[in-house]
Amino acid sequence: MATQTRTVKVIEPATEKVLAELPEATAEEADQAVARAKAAYPAWKAVAP
Repeated sequence: MATQTRTVKVIEPATEKVLAELPEATAEEADQAVARAKAAYPAWKAVAP
C-alpha cells in the first residue's frame, strides 16, 4: 500500500480523459511488491491453466 500523498494520473491516450488517480509508491514499496511477486511465483506457476 502506498504511503505517499502524491498521486499519478492514469490517462486514456485516445481521449486524454483521466481514468484514475492512484497514490504514488515509494522505491521501498515497489521493492516490497517485487519481492512478494517473486515469492508468490512458484505457487502461481504450479496452477494448472
